[in-house]
Amino acid sequence: MSDVVYDVAIVGGGLAGLSAGIHCGDAGLSTVLIEASDEIGGKLRTDFDAEGFVYDRGFQVLFTGYDEVKKLGDGSYIPETSWRFYSPGATIAGMGTLSKWNPVRCLKCSAIRPIDLPKLLLLNLRSRNWEAETGSKTVREFLAEFGFSSIAIDRFFSPFYGGISLDRSLSGSARQFLKTWHFLSLGKTATLGGGIAELPFAIDFAWCFDDPNGGLQLERRQLVDSLTCGEEHLTVSATGAFKARSVILACGPTAASRLTGHTMPAKFKQSICLYFASDRSVTEEKFIVLNPATNALVNQLVPLSNVNPYCAPKGKHLCSATIIGERPESDEELARMAIKEMNTWGMNLPPLEFKRAYRIKEAQLQQEPGFEDRVPSIDTHLPGVFLAGEMTTSSSINDALKSGRLAAEAALAYLRNK
Repeated sequence: MSDVVYDVAIVGGGLAGLSAGIHCGDAGLSTVLIEASDEIGGKLRTDFDAEGFVYDRGFQVLFTGYDEVKKLGDGSYIPETSWRFYSPGATIAGMGTLSKWNPVRCLKCSAIRPIDLPKLLLLNLRSRNWEAETGSKTVREFLAEFGFSSIAIDRFFSPFYGGISLDRSLSGSARQFLKTWHFLSLGKTATLGGGIAELPFAIDFAWCFDDPNGGLQLERRQLVDSLTCGEEHLTVSATGAFKARSVILACGPTAASRLTGHTMPAKFKQSICLYFASDRSVTEEKFIVLNPATNALVNQLVPLSNVNPYCAPKGKHLCSATIIGERPESDEELARMAIKEMNTWGMNLPPLEFKRAYRIKEAQLQQEPGFEDRVPSIDTHLPGVFLAGEMTTSSSINDALKSGRLAAEAALAYLRNK
């Protein structure tokens, strides 16, 4: 065991842990970040194959309107050339396209009624006050009360927000929907040239977590198995043992429950992301393609290489198809089923070569109405031990960053008062 006593030990190198580390470092606290795997990033992971294809582990996007990204320096740690933007709107298979900048296309889209168009603009205004929304309504109830047609709710919102929340039934929190819509309306929807993992890697690089001379120390391949509270400090035990005056658990509800001895119930939604290669793109545009069918297998088809040419080798294209929930079929059988279904959409798809599948067991927390009022506090029953991560806020990139910042602020306040 090292004799070093850090101000803060952070367990977990996902976005919440990285954010906590950044804010602790900015406050001048000596900090060690302890990660169980060999890479940081948590759920934001990207893989590469020998052919030159780039695969995010599950479809991920970044909203430029996220306020927590701006708190980390307005995203300036990510090179301007890395940002890749989707077209604002969506294509609804067989029904037309909703384009933020083309009202004529919107009027021709049969997935909504003309009366729904001004309501979309009003929704942008309403979402600014998302915090005032009651926690008791579902998304579907809110949209109906807001005056959207049943066609718009079933054919557009169900696959569109269903793809974001992994819930086509729209039975989740209306408050969470409005918060998401607010950030979506503020800017653009983006990915990064090197894959979504470029975000945590850029944060790591900008704040020098690996610099032994800096205030932030990163320890990889350290699976934490216990947390001991002593009179002078806390001890986090893994392959090595780390002593600190305070601890931030940014490791997820299962591990946090084990380390604190306090149960933090969490139910997760699952998803499957299928990747396909082709010689030509599945579409000529940069819109996500939504499946409006009530019995949909594939929720959305994403023309990835149209948005980010670097995700496929020269002369090839890459797309992804998202399936919400778990399925008993093999990856190969699911790919065949997905191709068969997508070929009924009237898009003249090219022959698709199945490349790989990712089954995301803990893709998002279930976020039913009122969940925001029942999330665990950042403070725990253990003095100097704090929580960070989606379990304290909600499942989004922005809230992961926010939770890390709030936990860092709580740790700083504790240390000042100790």
